[in-house]
Amino acid sequence: MEVPEKKIKVDFFKELTSLQGFEFREVLGSLTNSKSIFLLCHNVEEDKPGVLLLNKLAFTEDGEQLNELIKNAKVNRLSDNDIYGNFEVTPSDKFNVLKSTLIYPATDRHIDKYRLRTVCYITESADDYKEITLKFIKEKAFGCDWVYNILDGKKEQDQVLYKDMNPDTGFILLKDLKWDGKTVEEMYYQAIVIRRDLKSVRDLTDKELPLLTNILESASKAIQEQHGVTQEKLFAYFHYQPSYYHLHVHFRSTRSDTNLTNIPLAEVINNIKIWPDFYQKASLGFNIKEGEPLHQMYLEAGRL
Repeated sequence: MEVPEKKIKVDFFKELTSLQGFEFREVLGSLTNSKSIFLLCHNVEEDKPGVLLLNKLAFTEDGEQLNELIKNAKVNRLSDNDIYGNFEVTPSDKFNVLKSTLIYPATDRHIDKYRLRTVCYITESADDYKEITLKFIKEKAFGCDWVYNILDGKKEQDQVLYKDMNPDTGFILLKDLKWDGKTVEEMYYQAIVIRRDLKSVRDLTDKELPLLTNILESASKAIQEQHGVTQEKLFAYFHYQPSYYHLHVHFRSTRSDTNLTNIPLAEVINNIKIWPDFYQKASLGFNIKEGEPLHQMYLEAGRL
């Protein structure tokens, strides 16, 4: 029964040309710094929920397009004082495009993921990882089928910038779907490793140093050749906890609004060189929303 369901889902996205079939139900959350909002919607015809993520795009720095924006914009004065005037500016439709991701059909866990809640900070010891987090990964974490589709060449191949299929040190570098692919200042790539036995930094030892070094050097080179952005102008980092448990590295421009509390790839390489099993013994901190499954497991274990 799984195959027909997946086919229906694929056909749904291919044929989607508008959101008229969806009704707004609830604002799950928003991020003012990234101009993002997360909406719970409902497909009336199919009677299924969806999560719609909307982001305002960064401004282009192309002079011709900016000149067009200025000439065609409508302004509404809010206030003025001496040489300073404050206005609401309404640009032409061309400059009002939003970037969006639709998760459909969305499960309760997808909805909970984007619902605004109080964030807690947890310091995870090595024992916590073994007794709580690892159990969560095995029993409750989101699956990685979509990642395997990329690795197997079935999906998102048009987003791939660089590919190294070596079974030990290989990875695929592809554009993150949150990036429009045009504004270099907002550049966002992910390097997804070929190996399927690595979940996060917790699995990394000195045996993975060739893999990590290859990712840092080869991905940086590919990005520079494509966009002219040199390595010192890139953030290469891991999330912890990651959003999905298949090892991957994020690459972003230093001009983007990047959370520097993440774990830099170069730092991981250095730590492992000094202490080969650092990430099996160290305590690692992470943020998590109240009520999420992993938070609940830490609560039940008496760690909160």
